[in-house]
Amino acid sequence: MNEKKVKKLSSLRIKKYRDKHRQFLIEGFRLTREALSAGTDLTALYCSESARDDLEKASAFRHVPVEIIQDKQLQKISDTVTPSGIIGVCAIPATDIESIPKNDNCIFLDSLNDPGNLGTIVRTAAWFGIHQIVLSENSADPYNPKAVRGGMGAHFYTTFYPNISAEWLQSCGKKILVADTGGDPIDAIENIPEPWILVMGSEASGVSENILSIDHQKMSIPKFGKGESLNVAVAAGIILSSLAKS
Repeated sequence: MNEKKVKKLSSLRIKKYRDKHRQFLIEGFRLTREALSAGTDLTALYCSESARDDLEKASAFRHVPVEIIQDKQLQKISDTVTPSGIIGVCAIPATDIESIPKNDNCIFLDSLNDPGNLGTIVRTAAWFGIHQIVLSENSADPYNPKAVRGGMGAHFYTTFYPNISAEWLQSCGKKILVADTGGDPIDAIENIPEPWILVMGSEASGVSENILSIDHQKMSIPKFGKGESLNVAVAAGIILSSLAKS
């Protein structure tokens, strides 16, 4: 592989270039195998010379073109300190918020700027059958390498709608549920009408006032012990579990 191509691939670690090329990176045998299983638009696969034996043992890759590259080249492309030996390049699909399924339950992330938390929420949402995630203008990029790693393959089953203003919530046609410490306890809420959209805010500032000005229902997680607050990804999991039972 020539150095120009290495430079282009390594640039995909930066949002500006992911947006420019409409591509993102995935790393590791587990993620690339999941991408193949999900039928993701994988445009290329690269394996380091030192990981060639692992590649040959993995049946999922036997009929897939994989380019063998030097270890130092894969190291330059990788976002991790110790690369696992294989990297895939995936296309970022174009999405339109107007095409979001009207009957699907969704999540709206309001200024959630931590990509690790975002990835965990994507993974958790997929577990509970939520595959539509809307992100406000100030939220982290779902294709950030940390978010992709945190998603553990859930990205391949999720549709993202980035840079959506809070005003969209007024016309989305879904019951708006807001996670808020001042809301009704989730275990006391019954018969929530579907479809709904769960709004999660940032840990630092919560849900923005322009969202709170829209008709909504607040939900809270009862506290039985100590601690100032819950991690936003943990809170999302608890609420989604409760919603799944309602």
